[in-house]
Amino acid sequence: MQLDSIDGEEMSSFIREADMLRPIVDNVSHFLSKDDKWEHFYEVQSPKGVVDIVLVIFDEHALEQRNVWGVQPVQERSSLEVLVAMSQAQDSSVFTTTDLAEKTLYSRSHLRRRILPSLVDLGWVNRINEREWMCTYRYKSPTASINAIEVKRSEWQRGLMQAASYTEFANKAYLAMDVTKIPKNRQSIYRSLRHAGVGLISVANNPGDQDTLAVKLEASERTKWGNARFVVAERVAAIRESGGNAGAWGHVFGRLVSTSSGEDPRNSVS
Repeated sequence: MQLDSIDGEEMSSFIREADMLRPIVDNVSHFLSKDDKWEHFYEVQSPKGVVDIVLVIFDEHALEQRNVWGVQPVQERSSLEVLVAMSQAQDSSVFTTTDLAEKTLYSRSHLRRRILPSLVDLGWVNRINEREWMCTYRYKSPTASINAIEVKRSEWQRGLMQAASYTEFANKAYLAMDVTKIPKNRQSIYRSLRHAGVGLISVANNPGDQDTLAVKLEASERTKWGNARFVVAERVAAIRESGGNAGAWGHVFGRLVSTSSGEDPRNSVS
């Protein structure tokens, strides 16, 4: 195990990034409001890649409505874009494939053969006849707030690029790093993080210590809506509905990427 000196004290580095996951979620009160009900999810597929940790406040009223309606999460971006377009139309809830092709830029054949039937299967749309489709329920996001965290042992530039991409859909985006790997001269990393609006979290490999996690730089907060946001919201809703807490994860180039010891906190349910 590698040892580094931080402020004169020797500290052990994390062996794997997966080892950093539990210390982060166990200490979210350091940077999240204790008055809100935050839930955490791992390995969430977003339009910008797989997010290591997504922290979510769900809109419980929206979830209750979905339960009453009997609809399921819409995880495919194309289907979600069409549903949102149908939901936002003020003049009608009935559409032809030609109408939707003009609104979404998807071809009529793709809409008719793939996208609209999938929305029917998920309970959001009804088929009236060969040409017409009805939006049964107007779309509303199942989440009220989303924060995204990119976890890196080292290579802060690479981590920053990924975390910065999450600002497209997240209210706040953070880079979480092994405290022993954060550069001692922090002017450059802080300047780059501030420019991107990304926060910095340091994580120490000292289980049970109250100083395990510290927010070194707060993230800029944004109001985010749009299809990229909705895609992530639907995918965390689907993970939650499955009873797990993670998207698909496991082998990379044939090697299982898990914690170096102890139980892995990620639970993916097929």
